Amino acid sequence: MYLKIRRLVPLMIVIICLPAIWHLLYPGYFSVHDDMHPAWILEMYRAIQSGQNPPSWAPDLSYGYGYPLFHFIYPLPYYLGSVFYALFGDLIWSVKSVYIISILGSAFAMYKFARHHYSLAPSLLATILYIYTPYRAVNIYVRGALGESLSWVFIPLTFLSIDKATKKMSFTNIFLAGLSIGGLLLTHNIAAYAVAPFAVLYGIFQITKSKDKIKTFSRIILISFIGLSVSAYFWIPALIDKRLMVEDTIFNFQDHFPFWKQLIYSKWGYGASLWGPDDGLSFQIGIVNIFNLFISGIIVLYQIFKIKKVNPTNLFFLISSLFVLFLMNIRSIWIWQNFPLMTYFQFPWRLLILMTFFT
Repeated sequence: MYLKIRRLVPLMIVIICLPAIWHLLYPGYFSVHDDMHPAWILEMYRAIQSGQNPPSWAPDLSYGYGYPLFHFIYPLPYYLGSVFYALFGDLIWSVKSVYIISILGSAFAMYKFARHHYSLAPSLLATILYIYTPYRAVNIYVRGALGESLSWVFIPLTFLSIDKATKKMSFTNIFLAGLSIGGLLLTHNIAAYAVAPFAVLYGIFQITKSKDKIKTFSRIILISFIGLSVSAYFWIPALIDKRLMVEDTIFNFQDHFPFWKQLIYSKWGYGASLWGPDDGLSFQIGIVNIFNLFISGIIVLYQIFKIKKVNPTNLFFLISSLFVLFLMNIRSIWIWQNFPLMTYFQFPWRLLILMTFFT
């Protein structure tokens, strides 16, 4: 019976995702904040057609003078989009197809990660929560954040890669784990910045609890090296040529800290992020996510003080969740002001992407 249920898991995950993608199957496009994706997919397609390898120059931007868009902006969503455009000849369906892949792919990735730690039922529940957390809908249907949506696929895969480093790995598994990290780097710059410090800490955490620390350390280094190598064609030139660009993050992060009450509940909307508590879009973490966080805290405290033995993985994600909560609050502004690259996030509420995965 259990084996029969396991065979049905892929179908169950697809069924779980259907309500989330249903409106993407409607004809036409929908209004979102970042509405440039169809144009950027077309630019990627034309860059590839012109023989650029790798594509970096968007030939039609800047009034026809061209612009080095893909030299600096995450390219993987537009690689996928250009493939769909070549197949369908329709830019709108190309964008929607990438969103659909991001939902289905992240559901399977989250299930795989959760299944590494828990039994079948909790893993499916984690998958449901990962797909239906409110910020997920905001990301796609309000913000239109194509790259950030696709990065949800690679976040669980990155942590799963670190998990698997503690066990015996074949060359194929090591290479696939490296591709997961490389995929995150190519999918969304800011998501990769956000995930990186927690992934490093998680790697250190896995090394400390591993029986063979040297092997675990060497595997994590090898996986990271593969990930950095496969994406190096993008991030090395971007870092070198960054000095030739005029930096402008457009939005001041100090204006976009969410209030506590907004994280607990804020009504749905399609408007902008504003200074103060009257933003036009929702920043709520999710009722179930908050419940998970609360119950996890009680369980961890019980384990520490009563049975003197705590589940280290649960403790790691609980502490990470609380730290991300702090970073989204204006009281953490001194961290944002003093640590490099923090201003690139532009919106502190963007860390909801981490909050969703951790909870």
